[in-house]
Order: sequence, then structure tokens, then C-alpha cells
Amino acid sequence: MRHSFLNSLLVSMLSVLTCLCLAYSIFGAGLYICTTPEATKTIGSSFSNWDRAVFPEEDMAAIAESVREFSVEGTSSEELYSEIENIIQKNYPAVFEAFKTGSLSDEAQKSEYASLFGTNSLSTLSERYSLPQDALSHLSDCTPIFTTGKISVGVLCAVGIAGLVALGLLRGRKRIGSVLMLSATLVLLCIGGLIAWAVVDFDSLFTAMHSVLFAKGTWLFDSKSLLIQLFPEAFWIAMAGLWALTSIELSIVILIAGKIIKH
Repeated sequence: MRHSFLNSLLVSMLSVLTCLCLAYSIFGAGLYICTTPEATKTIGSSFSNWDRAVFPEEDMAAIAESVREFSVEGTSSEELYSEIENIIQKNYPAVFEAFKTGSLSDEAQKSEYASLFGTNSLSTLSERYSLPQDALSHLSDCTPIFTTGKISVGVLCAVGIAGLVALGLLRGRKRIGSVLMLSATLVLLCIGGLIAWAVVDFDSLFTAMHSVLFAKGTWLFDSKSLLIQLFPEAFWIAMAGLWALTSIELSIVILIAGKIIKH
């Protein structure tokens, strides 16, 4: 009797662990999709109004890709700034001069470009045309989050699969099917709750998420800054939609597979 109880308890605990690992992996799979170059370019060009930004749309797309590479893949800040400087020099020579010299020359202030920025303050210029240190620091803070997120999804997916194999040996395919269905259902319920929250008040969801991941005040930027021009609220709403859609589609596939296996 005691052996039977311990065996049942072990299977129950393994089932819960496997379910949670799989649910995390299903939800986290959207991270891989959202951090691809294709996702950044497609969503940015469709939802970020890059055609009305400080640089031409194709240049905004190039900077966005450099930012993605820096924050997601951990490329150097030198590569990022090189891309931005080349684009500034191509589009606004007077602004490029300000970055190099620290201020606009008298001749530059009288040029056709002067009306575009209305100031010779380098700090003001850099926020609108480049990424100052606070923006770079925020992007650097994102790198370990993306890296840890991707690694954890892979590791927990492996643990979940191992758990399914063990449960199959201990309880047969019906238990595998039940765990798959429960994992997918859990993800769908969580996504449903997040969608409801986003529909009611996306700003509070966005704020809550950033408050958990980043130090207070390190992720707030002026609406005219280059970082916000690259990735405005509409960009993140669309990206969240892509993540949710990816997770929902995968959940449905796993839910159907679990039902088939169970029966």
C-alpha cells in the first residue's frame, strides 16, 4: 500500500513538472519568432510609421536590425553606432558634424538642416538622431533577458520531453496525452488572460512587464527619441500579437496531438 502511494505521488509530481515545463516551452516558443530579423522588419515597416520618422524608412529598418542584433545577439556597440553614424552622415550632414564636433557650426546653423532640429544641443540631437548612453544601457539590459529566455525554453523543453517519456513508461500513452492537453490548455488560459488585460489597458500591462524586468526609470524615453521612433507602442502591440498567435497555434496543435494520443 505504501509503495503504491509513493508511486502514485511520484507520477503526480512528475506529471505536474512535465506539464509546467511544456507550458513554459510552448509559450516561450514565440520568443524565437519575435526575435528574428524578419519579425522586426515586417512589424516595424507595418506598424512603426517609419515612413514618417527622422530617417527614410529603409534607413530606419537598417537601424532597427542593428538594434536587434545588439540587444538580442549581443553584437558590439561600435557596430551599432557605425550604422547610425553612416545613416546620419548620408541624410543630415550638419547633424553628423554636431556629433563629431560637439556642436553645430555657425554655417551649419544657417543651413537648410537647421530647421530640422532647431537646436545645437548635442544631447538633444543625440536623443532624436542617435542612441545616447541611457538608451544603449537599456538595450544592454535586454541582452541577458533574451539570452536567458532562449536557453531556458530549450532546457525546459528537453526536461518536458524527458518527462513525457518517463510518464509513458510508467503510465502509458494516455498519461502522455493528458499531460500534453493540460499543458496546451494552461498556455491558452494564460494567453487569454494576458489578451484580456492588454485589451482593457495595454499600458498597464506594458508597465508591469517592464517594472519586473528593468530597474525603475531605466526604460522610459521621450516620444521623439530615436529609440521610440524605431519601436513605438504600436510595434510592441503587434509583436505581442505575433507572440500570442505563435503560442496559440502551437498550443492547438499540441492539444489535438494530445487528444489523439490519449484516445
